[in-house]
Amino acid sequence: MKNLKMIQMNNLDQINKIMKELHDKISISLAPIQLFNLQFQAQMEALTEPFKRMQLLSQSIAQSLKPLTEIAKNFDFKGWEEFLKEFGWIEAISMSYASELKDKLKASGKEEVWKQLISDFEDDKLLNELISKVRTDKIIKAREKILEKAIQHHKNKDYISSIPLLLSQIEGILWDIGINQGLIENKFNSKNLIDVKGNLILGKNGKPIECSLGELIIKIFNNSSKFGEHTKSNVYSKDFRHPILHGREINYDNEQRSTMLLLMLFVLIEKDK
Repeated sequence: MKNLKMIQMNNLDQINKIMKELHDKISISLAPIQLFNLQFQAQMEALTEPFKRMQLLSQSIAQSLKPLTEIAKNFDFKGWEEFLKEFGWIEAISMSYASELKDKLKASGKEEVWKQLISDFEDDKLLNELISKVRTDKIIKAREKILEKAIQHHKNKDYISSIPLLLSQIEGILWDIGINQGLIENKFNSKNLIDVKGNLILGKNGKPIECSLGELIIKIFNNSSKFGEHTKSNVYSKDFRHPILHGREINYDNEQRSTMLLLMLFVLIEKDK
């Protein structure tokens, strides 16, 4: 970026070529940030807008890129990189909230970020808003009664009850999404994969091919999704979901885990829009 002022252009074609290359580089640099919601993506798009306009203009490239250069110079790439590594799975939060948490992570560490998230999810207004979203979501509203109970348990700090309820219901929501996306056969408790025409996918033995939850998560979320990676590796795993729902772990009364599951529910609701 610091050498942009030294670039000399002779014609509009050269400008367009250079601008495309620069646009691609900026897009690659900002790719991780685009894991956030549409509001955040729109703000990132605004940063690249000068590049698009430049393809239509033959004015001095140095002058046109000056605002973007200043933005890039002050952009906290390292801070965002660390935030996305730890909390990039919270893909539905706003840019302003993410920025606040990013700064807290940088200044005080991840424990302070969790304290902030836990505190925010003790707020009655936020929890009521989450219940309202559950009631109106086309896929999730069928689970309204159970999820409202889980949220109420969390509100009452009864994490022994909220955690297993949320674990089971989020797992069910993932299967519902699989059915809605035409990946899984629409029958009770089915794990059978179907093709784009709705036909069962059969194995060499002629029997339907079943899909595990981990495999389904990979199919639902693209490879760049921190949420999909987090769900598969850190939640529905031998260290969290399995020992709790199979009754092997009894010391799981933990406000951070319950808060994390509520955040996951929020992300799923936002992804379903």
